[in-house]
Amino acid sequence: MIPPTQVPMPVTDYITGLYGAISVLGALKARETTGKGQYIDLALADSLAWALANSFAGYFVTGREPQRTGNFGPNSASDGLFPARDGYVFISSGGDLQCSRVCRAIGREDLRSDSRYRTPGDRNHHKEHLNGLITKWMGRRTVKEISEEYERQGVAYAPVQTIAQAAKDPQFQHRNIFETSLGMGTQAVPAFRSPPQFSQMRPVPMVPPSNPGQHNREVFGECLGFDAERLEALGRQCVI
Repeated sequence: MIPPTQVPMPVTDYITGLYGAISVLGALKARETTGKGQYIDLALADSLAWALANSFAGYFVTGREPQRTGNFGPNSASDGLFPARDGYVFISSGGDLQCSRVCRAIGREDLRSDSRYRTPGDRNHHKEHLNGLITKWMGRRTVKEISEEYERQGVAYAPVQTIAQAAKDPQFQHRNIFETSLGMGTQAVPAFRSPPQFSQMRPVPMVPPSNPGQHNREVFGECLGFDAERLEALGRQCVI
């Protein structure tokens, strides 16, 4: 039995956070109409179940457990992650038009008149053969060569990037998703900008994180009224 594979990020936390923000907006809009606030009950497990909606729907309709499909789409051919000579390229071409473009790109337009590949159902039934032809063509070419040909043919594709490559991606640079902020001391480190960009609001300038104890005097002195002598005593005792 193949063991489960861990997702290397707290994806459930991200999803639930987004649902939380949407829920708050919905409750605020409802308050404008009813004048009443409300308690929002939002669970991590519920949010994750929604993210798996297609898998649950397939199980409820067919009674069959979804099976692992690796890097290829479960219900279509010519759709998934294919290896190139120097990397990987993802293509999304389950529909007739996109599949035609892929066939043209790999020099096999004849496949579109082949009865085995006329409909999505036909292609899915013979996906191993069709995906094998695509894999053979892509495996002899670099990611750059494949990208150029797919651009010419209008194929929906994307090169698979490493984190280091994505950090330098021109689109991210254009969107300014990684802003430069001051880190500890004077070292400049990139920091994430919030994804939404508003037409009528300027982003708040990013500031460096505080050093440990940097605002002790403001918090304990001005907010709590501790005098200098007490602050020094707490410092000697390593309380603050």
